[in-house]
Amino acid sequence: MLIGELSAKTGLSRETIRFYERLGLIRIGRKQRRDNNDEEYAVLARLLTIRRMRDFGFTLREAVDLLDMIAVTCGKGSRLSEKKMERLDEKIRKMLFNL
Repeated sequence: MLIGELSAKTGLSRETIRFYERLGLIRIGRKQRRDNNDEEYAVLARLLTIRRMRDFGFTLREAVDLLDMIAVTCGKGSRLSEKKMERLDEKIRKMLFNL
């Protein structure tokens, strides 16, 4: 996705998007600027989320810190959920075979 497309879809100026990229808040490789792939949409989603958080009064630093915290928490939550599902599957297997 070209930077102009990102700008149009997010409502952020090209300069703001480039600024976020320089700060390391988003990463847009040359390939990502041209190809239509999942990574582009991850960048788009992150930009939209940052913009919404800024609209709610979060500073840029607060928005990024919160996004990073959510990413870590979701990963941890996902691992906990997987472990719980494994335990539930085991209980179901035991119930089925111990009838």
